[in-house]
Amino acid sequence: MLRPDAPDIVRFEAPGGLAHEERLFQQAFDEGAARFSLAFWQQSRCLVVPHRWQSVPGIEAAQAHAAAEGWPVTFRRSGGACVFHGPGVLCVSGILASQHDAAPVDRVYEDFANGLGAAVASMGASGVSVGPAPDAPCDGRFNLLVGGRKLAGLAMRRRMREGRTVSLVHACLWMDGRLDAPIEAINEFESRLGLPGSYRADACMTLAEATAWTGSLNHLSRAFAEAAHRAALMPTC
Repeated sequence: MLRPDAPDIVRFEAPGGLAHEERLFQQAFDEGAARFSLAFWQQSRCLVVPHRWQSVPGIEAAQAHAAAEGWPVTFRRSGGACVFHGPGVLCVSGILASQHDAAPVDRVYEDFANGLGAAVASMGASGVSVGPAPDAPCDGRFNLLVGGRKLAGLAMRRRMREGRTVSLVHACLWMDGRLDAPIEAINEFESRLGLPGSYRADACMTLAEATAWTGSLNHLSRAFAEAAHRAALMPTC
């Protein structure tokens, strides 16, 4: 289990980060597995879309075009829409396992978003909230917002096996760099699938813009791990 004083950040070539997350999810079903684990990781530049999109008409042509533009497409098992990963993006995966009744989905989302929000606020961000961001990619009810602009999006999946319920909640947080090019890549990809593809970079924000963050990922991961403990996201027994 990750502790606040040792928040490892693992880096992968895509889609290695998603494979790592899937391994952690499956391991949570093992007898004796931790009730809560927290992982921080990054992977190389790519677009990431839900697994169900593999059956969308035109997906292969859209994939080929995106790859030719430097945005290979990979698939994840959680829901939502298209997002981008790369050096300026930090992925945070929380995995909760229960032998009893699992917490309601909205409660898991809220606790995870609030823990991440507390970490961001501790770094100097003001106007931190949780809610929708309709002009940003992969919108949902539990985006992490700063001043109404999207800083991170959340997705979740849950499975039950042999009486054990495992929930994976995942945040994709924009750290630094310009967002114009990746959001334009998402717009282009989704438009080729007949989707609106009309997101705006000014509806989004990076951590560097929101705070005085200077590039230390270890500081952010430690702050979030500490916030997770304070919010009782990480059971102590």
